[in-house]
Amino acid sequence: MVINKRSGIMVAITCVVLLTVCMFSAVAQADTKNAGDYNGTFLGESDHGWFALSIQPDGIITGSGRSTERDVYLEYRGTCQPDGTLQFTSTDGSLRFTGHIDWMSRIFGRWERLDVSAGGSFTAVSAKWAQ
Repeated sequence: MVINKRSGIMVAITCVVLLTVCMFSAVAQADTKNAGDYNGTFLGESDHGWFALSIQPDGIITGSGRSTERDVYLEYRGTCQPDGTLQFTSTDGSLRFTGHIDWMSRIFGRWERLDVSAGGSFTAVSAKWAQ
């Protein structure tokens, strides 16, 4: 079988296109593994409360919750990386949460007030397991 120059170029282009599609597919798959709804609590010496988060397939985090000690409702925004590392803050700028989602869809991390007057730990679980 003889492959001419034009056929060889077409084969090469096809391989590059297929490789590109596979790479984007793998990246999209990695992003969606953490997507979903999560319910959790945060605890510390001078503040505690609860939150509910939604992580979109693109890694955007939105949510709401309540600081029980300060008696205020909070909205949250942040990002989650494909490796499970996440960070979200209250939209009023008072709290920051930094953590990680493990292979069982559990979130663990630390929280702090942005003025560094308080802090503690937080946990959450996938809402599909909390039912």
